[in-house]
Order: sequence, then C-alpha cells, then structure tokens
Amino acid sequence: MTLDMKKTLLLLLLGFINLFSISAQDKWINLDYATTNTGDNGLIGSWVQVIFEDSKNNLWIGTESGISIKKGGEWSSLTEKDGLVVNEVGDIEEDRNGLIWLATNESILKYDGVDFISWIFSL
Repeated sequence: MTLDMKKTLLLLLLGFINLFSISAQDKWINLDYATTNTGDNGLIGSWVQVIFEDSKNNLWIGTESGISIKKGGEWSSLTEKDGLVVNEVGDIEEDRNGLIWLATNESILKYDGVDFISWIFSL
C-alpha cells in the first residue's frame, strides 16, 4: 500500500468518525423547564454543567446551585441541605447497581436515592 493510499484511507476514516459524531449530537430532547429557580417546575440554578439520563429515564441536571432531577413530569432538587458537599456538580454517572455518582471540585459522592456517601479531596 502506497503512502498516498494510506493518507486517503486515514482521511476517509476521520471523515466517517466526524460524520457519526455530528449525527449523534443531533439527538436533542425538549426538557420543558424554566432556566431560573422555579421550584417544582424548573432548575435549581441557571448555569447547567452536566445533563445525565439514568437507566430509568430520569434526567439529572447538575448546576451551580445543586442538582435538579426530572422524574416523569415531576421536578425535585438536591443541594447542600440534602447532603451535597458543595452545590456545584460537574459530573453525574450511574453504576451497574443503579447508584448515582456525583463529582464536584471538592468531592466524589455516591447517592443511593436517600443518603450520600462522600469522599472529600484534601490537599
């Protein structure tokens, strides 16, 4: 295989990767939420850092003011008052046991639906 053929194949491969990543980004859903703290019908904060859909199709939205959760048509929120180490949540994931894991700039938290277990970073 010549160098020109290798370059052509590499460009085609990169083009396909780019095409698939663009088409995956086109999957948007309508959240029907307000962008201010509106309690039961909106987000707890206006600066969204992460949006995560769990295995039960619940939306978890991490903001600078805590987490807003949309289960079915109902909204709820979690903040420091509920056990977050800090309100600003940067990442949300779910493990194979259905437990939710949260990352902040100060901690990692595991949430079982009732209680938080936190691991706090210290320098």
